Amino acid sequence: MRLCSIKNIVFSIYAAGVFLDHLTTNIGMNVFGLRESNIFTRFLIENGLWLYVDILLFISFVLIISLFNDEVTDKINRVVLVFPFISGFIRAMAGMWNIVILLHL
Repeated sequence: MRLCSIKNIVFSIYAAGVFLDHLTTNIGMNVFGLRESNIFTRFLIENGLWLYVDILLFISFVLIISLFNDEVTDKINRVVLVFPFISGFIRAMAGMWNIVILLHL
């Protein structure tokens, strides 16, 4: 597989994980009246900053990894793509866990 397509797949997984986590957390809080258990996320939500911080972190992460991957490493070195993949996977798992919680209400 070409590096460009692998990079697109990894960043798509990262974007899907962030979106799923954000969406299910908002549904749980706004529709079902649940509270966020993560104190940092709760602080950001209470101050109306969570969406902005999420977008800023997403864009920064993608830009830094892309720059690092394109400029610093060899084209065959794909190890740096593990980090957005793991982050996206963890966020997707959090979103899935939110869905499980919402289905049990």
